[in-house]
Order: sequence, then C-alpha cells, then structure tokens
Amino acid sequence: MTLIASSDIETIETSAAATIDVAAARLDALCAKHAPVSAVRRESLAVAISLGADATTLATLADAVRVSRKETVLIPQGRFARLSRGKGWCRSGKGAGASWAELEGNEYRVGPGKYVVGSNDGFTRKEQTDWTVSHVQVGTQTWTVAS
Repeated sequence: MTLIASSDIETIETSAAATIDVAAARLDALCAKHAPVSAVRRESLAVAISLGADATTLATLADAVRVSRKETVLIPQGRFARLSRGKGWCRSGKGAGASWAELEGNEYRVGPGKYVVGSNDGFTRKEQTDWTVSHVQVGTQTWTVAS
C-alpha cells in the first residue's frame, strides 16, 4: 500500500484547479469572440475543451448553426411546411439520384453532406435553405455540425 503525502495532495489539487481555471478562461474568451453563445452551446464548448479540442475545432463548433455530439444532426423544416396546406422536404442531390431525409418531429435528421431544405404553403409562397453538414473530430469523439 502506497501512502500519499499531504503535500502531494495539495500539489495535485492546485494543479487541477489551475487546469480548470485555464479551461474556464479559454471558454470565456471563445464565447466573447463568437457572441452571442447560448447556454447549451457553451456547455458543448466546455465539453470540447475538456476533450482537448484545438482552436480551429472550437471555432468551427462556435460558428456552426447546429451542433450535435452524435453522428447525425437535426436541421429544421422550412417555415411553410407546418401550414394547413404546406409541404416540406429535405434532399441531398438532384434528380433521380436525390436522397430524401426522414422527418423526425419538426426536424430532419441528417448525416454529412449538402442538403436543401424547402417548403411551400400550397399556394404561391416557396422557400429553400442550403445546409452543409460535416463531421468534426473532438478528442476521440465524432460530432456533427451544420451550417
């Protein structure tokens, strides 16, 4: 059995506190640069810092419109899709080679790629938004970002 001296415990506690202070300062600086940052995004950035993400990865996570700590991300339906006669879609590609995303609640769950999310109101109004979804390596985990 190995005993740890109290001075060693104090050194370990001081080192841990310093590491936490450095991570908190890094998070605060990142959030100030990419303001405004929501509480949920701030939590994801804190997790990324704890996993050892580099500055480029942190900037990518902070700038993304949507971030998911999974292999896929949810992107929202078009604004007209939920109207009484409205229709919405999410596709990757064009023509016969297009693949269509499945609706999950009010959002589409998609993996990496380029997507077009569109909708119409059943009359004359139409809109569409282009999304680029990619994977980002955060430590040993793969996260997904959409912009």
